[in-house]
Amino acid sequence: MNRTIIDRFTQYAAKYKYIAPYLGMNVLDIGCGHGSLISFLPEKAAYTGIDTNEETINAMKLKYPQFSFFRLNLDEEPLSNFDKNRFSSIVMSAVIEHLGNPDSVVRQCKTLMSADTKLIITTPTNLGDWTSRTIEKTFFRTGYLQDTHPHLRHYNKRQLTSLGTGINLKCIYFRYLGWHRQNQLAIYIKTVC
Repeated sequence: MNRTIIDRFTQYAAKYKYIAPYLGMNVLDIGCGHGSLISFLPEKAAYTGIDTNEETINAMKLKYPQFSFFRLNLDEEPLSNFDKNRFSSIVMSAVIEHLGNPDSVVRQCKTLMSADTKLIITTPTNLGDWTSRTIEKTFFRTGYLQDTHPHLRHYNKRQLTSLGTGINLKCIYFRYLGWHRQNQLAIYIKTVC
């Protein structure tokens, strides 16, 4: 299977150019995968990647020894081992739809945020999710996305922008991404109560 073809057609990586302006000098990448975000970091930025796949984390440690990587399953383990107020940006790119308890993870992210930290979340739209899965099944005859990375929840604009409601997170930016709105991006800041 050629993931590059699927990624190009669905403009999977295009979202990073919209995320890049909001990245600070100390980035936590939740669901880092193979490090797609790294090439968009500001020069000399510190980077910490978290993923559930131990093989991926080990490969990333070898490929990028200057950065920190940890295997962590946020549905089972908390983010409590990370210093509060350390990160200037916390990124969850195409992660929230895979979580069993997304509200808990967003609350945990908030505890790590300073007043200046940006929480950056992307997730596919229903159309984007359908497009990716249809292309994969039609042209590659696989069930890779469905079988290994099931989407437990879908978000529309209202649901995504209101994730921080009640926990003092405010959505300061929203946009659809892709030529037919395949992804959506929301950026949050911590508000003072």
